[in-house]
Amino acid sequence: MKMILLLTLILPGLCWALPQSSWEQYLRQEVIPGQQEFEELTFLKPWKNDSDFVIDPANRNINQREKNFRCQSNNLWPSHPYQSTKEYHAALRAEYDYTRLPATSMYCMIPNPTRRFCQRAAAAKLVITSDLYVDDCGNHYRGFWLTAYASNFESMGTLFAKGRTAYQRPGSSFRGDYMTGPTYGLKLQDFLYLTELSAKDQRNLTQSLTGIERHFKKNGKLFIPR
Repeated sequence: MKMILLLTLILPGLCWALPQSSWEQYLRQEVIPGQQEFEELTFLKPWKNDSDFVIDPANRNINQREKNFRCQSNNLWPSHPYQSTKEYHAALRAEYDYTRLPATSMYCMIPNPTRRFCQRAAAAKLVITSDLYVDDCGNHYRGFWLTAYASNFESMGTLFAKGRTAYQRPGSSFRGDYMTGPTYGLKLQDFLYLTELSAKDQRNLTQSLTGIERHFKKNGKLFIPR
């Protein structure tokens, strides 16, 4: 899936500006009209709010505390390895109309036995997510990004916070028994928007880093499980 990076960094040290007042408005006015995320668009039903996501009303509006990027390099790293500070800000979905979708479509989840028509189709999904990141100079940000995916291609990692991973616990006999994995680096271009950390973010970051040396070692800005 291809991500739209609508906002452009104009000059080093300057940040972007979003004209919309809410993340849902951004999706409806800037992302959906372009329709570059999905194929077979003529079979999509209207976009609506995705009930699979519970979004705090306080997170729906675009935060105006945008923060200029303050480092010469364009690297960003997870501020910690966990999923605990990830937040959702908007989530829309559009169902593919199975009554019209060809059985051969990659969005047809269940074709009929003769493969002449589709019996169940996937949904196209757009999600705005954010988490905490730090640059090479030690400045912290909340970074926002867009995830676009079809429900039939969703995996455990689809909605993972950028730069963070998980893996099956070694020796565990329980399927889905995952451990927090190593982090990896990102680039400024991987994000739509950066904001200052709120007081809540600062508290949660401090809590996430408390005692972390017992479980992770640092390699530069990377967190590596012990």
